[in-house]
Parts: sequence; structure tokens; C-alpha cells
Amino acid sequence: MNFLKIFLFLFLFNCKSEPEILNSSYLKVSKITSYTGKNLTDSIFTVHGRKNKNILNITNEYEKFHITLPYEEDWVFNENLNSVLDIKSNNLNLNISVSKEQDTEIKNPENFLKELKNRIESRIPTPILKSEIINSPTNPILKFKILNPENGYKNFHYWSIRQNRSFTIYKLHSSFEIGQDEVSQKLEDNMKFIQDSGFQLF
Repeated sequence: MNFLKIFLFLFLFNCKSEPEILNSSYLKVSKITSYTGKNLTDSIFTVHGRKNKNILNITNEYEKFHITLPYEEDWVFNENLNSVLDIKSNNLNLNISVSKEQDTEIKNPENFLKELKNRIESRIPTPILKSEIINSPTNPILKFKILNPENGYKNFHYWSIRQNRSFTIYKLHSSFEIGQDEVSQKLEDNMKFIQDSGFQLF
């Protein structure tokens, strides 16, 4: 499985939270279904790739969030009624989704993730090898390592949340599957970046 670009993109990324979209041409389409190297825009999303930096910025203008991902030219945008963003790269073996839920008050992110952790542990039918809350510079991250009984591979799942002033909670979920027992430190750092400073509301 090709994790080289995931390994590289954090170190090549210049740590700016806002996507750089100035002086770029965009192909206007009715609906973005995939990214193959051309910068795209529709009524909701703007997708801006920087191959030389190995990053891809996706902005949702309607929900007011953007996410920075490793650059790849096989990202597919999926239809999912439960998510405001659902994409996958087969080359990176990486799934990304953003869902939302409405609340009536400000939530403590770590407490929210602890409750989510308990719900997942009580409901998931496959063996859970490890679950933990990871400390990150600005946002806590929930991590699960789950065994796929069909092939013996390990599924790694990461969650983090953001909440806007209207109390809407946006939940970012990233997942991938690998044959080895543990995630390398470089991959772990990159997943932390995606879940932390790589995901922002505006």
C-alpha cells in the first residue's frame, strides 16, 4: 500500500491553515465527483491541489469548513446522506468523512470523544485491539485499532470534532487498513495533522 505521499505531505506542508487559492484557475462543474489533477469548484465545494507541496485543500463553502489532505489524483467524492463530505483515495487507502449534528450548547471536545468511544466500544461487533484519546496541539483525537477478521488486517480509525457558534458539531473521521500491527510514527503524525490543524472551520 502506498503511504509515501501521506508520509511526505506533513513535512512539505507550510503549516498555513487557510488554503491558498489565489491566482489559480478552477473548472466550474455542476457537481464534483472526483479529483484527477484539475482544480474544481461547484455550488458547495472548492478543490485545490498543490502537487509540488503534496497537499490537497477541500473547502465546503456552504458548511464553512476546509480540510487539508495528501495530494493524490484519484480522490472520489461519494454520495452519503449521513455526511457533508465523504471521499476516498484508493492509492492512499484512505477514507475521509465529515458528518454534522446539531447541539444546544458548547461541548467539551474530549468529553464528546470519550462518549463516542464508549458508544463504539459497546456496539462494534469486530474485535477492538486498542482505543485511546490522543493529545494533540489544539484538538483531542480519538483513535481505534480494530481487527478485520476476514483478512487479519488492522483497521485504524481517527475522529475529532469542531463546533461553530451555532452549536453545530462537525465530526471528522479518517480510516485506513494495513497489514502490519502498528502505524509508523510518520503516518501517525500525518493522521494527527489531518485530524488537528488540517481540519478548520471558518
